[in-house]
Formats: sequence, C-alpha cells, structure tokens
Amino acid sequence: MRRPTGPGPFLLVGTALSLALTACGGIGGTDTEAATEVDTTGFTYGDVPTENQRGPSIDESQMPPEPERGAPRHEINAHNALVKVSEMNWTADPDATSECPPDVDLHVEKSYSCVVTYMGEEFEYLVELDEELSSENHAAERARLVTGPIIVEQLEHTIRVYSLLPYVDCGFEGEVAIAVLDEHVSTCTALDGATGETKEYEITYGLSGTAVTPL
Repeated sequence: MRRPTGPGPFLLVGTALSLALTACGGIGGTDTEAATEVDTTGFTYGDVPTENQRGPSIDESQMPPEPERGAPRHEINAHNALVKVSEMNWTADPDATSECPPDVDLHVEKSYSCVVTYMGEEFEYLVELDEELSSENHAAERARLVTGPIIVEQLEHTIRVYSLLPYVDCGFEGEVAIAVLDEHVSTCTALDGATGETKEYEITYGLSGTAVTPL
C-alpha cells in the first residue's frame, strides 16, 4: 500500500490544537484571569490621595467655650481633657462631653480620672499630684491622656497616602477605635486590588496621636 505524502497529518494536529485552545478560551483566557483575581474581603476601598491634605487645624466653632476666669479646677480640667482628646485627631465632636470629679484633695488621693465621651466612646484623662512642685498648701497637678481616639477613616486615608494603594484593612470595627498611649495599636495592610501586592504598617499611639511605621 502506498503511504500518504505531504503535510496532511501535521495540519490536522495544528487544527485540533487551535480548536482546543479556542474552546478553552485560548492562552491567557478566563481560567487564567479567574486564577489571578484578588480577594479584597475585609478591606475598605478609597481613592488614592496624592498628598495628605489635612493639616493640624480644628473647627473652633464646634468646640465648647473655655471656662470663665476663676472657674472651679475640675471644670478647667474637664475642658482641657476634651480639647486634648479632640486634638488627637484634629476633629471636633459637637456632642462631646467631659467630666472630672469635684473637690478632690490631691494631697490625699494622689490622682483622679476624668472621662471624655467623644464620638460615642469614653476616654480617660488622668490628673496626678506633682509632688515636686507641690507644697503643704498647694497641690500642683500634671495631666495626661491614658486612652485616646483613632478615627478609622482618617487612619485609612493616611495609609493610602503612605502606600499609594486603594484597599486598606486596619482590623478595626466601627468609626472610632480606642487606643492606649505608648502601646502598639494595630497593623494596617494596604492592598493593590489589581496585582495583589500588599504593604504593612505598624500603628502606635503617643502624645501627638497616631504614628505610622512601615514594616
């Protein structure tokens, strides 16, 4: 029997391969695209800012008036506590309140706490006796925040400024997080929804507010 000649069998194989690739969507088709889809569950999306446009300022019209001259010490401390909490994010809450206990003898008690309610959360402001500056007839004070607020939306904005990535997850629930001064607060992750690239940032809290450190 005479064997067939010419390129016939090779053309058939090539045609079959072409049909198979077409049926599967071709090289780089839907299966490959599905495999590279990035999971953004748990991340919050936002536009990537080109710079952090928010500066250190606060809307004074939404802040309570300063206590009158000669006001009781606990009223002055309550006002100072509210101002300090507000300035940690440079954001006023017109519904915020602040209370300090009246008639506390610091020579006896050594310290007391004020409570600031800000954006629905409570924060502690500690007033202590400054023994070095005190005398028998005068109780000098020093005061500091023990816990302070982090406005989650503002923190996410800051992470986008650092990372230039749109998706951010800092692990917080709600609009405001309670942070303890001088302690690690959380780790924020920024995500590129197209490539899956991630960047991480450590969040700590100090006297000047939130500090962001790339990891």
